Amino acid sequence: MAATYPSLLAAGITDEGENLPFELYAGEAEIVTSQFTSAEDIDQFEIVVCSSAGLISVWNGTDFPSGGAATLVPLPMGIAAQAIANGEMGPVFVGGSFNHEVLAWPGGVSTLAARKAAFVGTNIVIAKNLGGSSGATMTLP
Repeated sequence: MAATYPSLLAAGITDEGENLPFELYAGEAEIVTSQFTSAEDIDQFEIVVCSSAGLISVWNGTDFPSGGAATLVPLPMGIAAQAIANGEMGPVFVGGSFNHEVLAWPGGVSTLAARKAAFVGTNIVIAKNLGGSSGATMTLP
């Protein structure tokens, strides 16, 4: 017998709590993903660099891992869309406008200006989310 997907419908009077969305995006831009093989374990939303061999590694913010004989591009080129295990292929954002406050930045890259500068020349825009989840509510007529 095939597994069944559980019902997600609310029933009766149930307090489901607040729905505060995760604010990953911070503006309008085409969201583009690609797939890369990882040279190490990478957590979701970590900033990555890519070797000339096409393997990605976590950017440490100051210098760039050698990746063996391959030379890494000297700037971050993407954001891990999901956690990627060492040696596995996974999705990487290579375009879009992202909220700098929710990404996993390396130590020392703590200002918005430094975070923006890390992606200069790429299709990734780093920005501050100007709206956010303020807790404001809308009353319908």
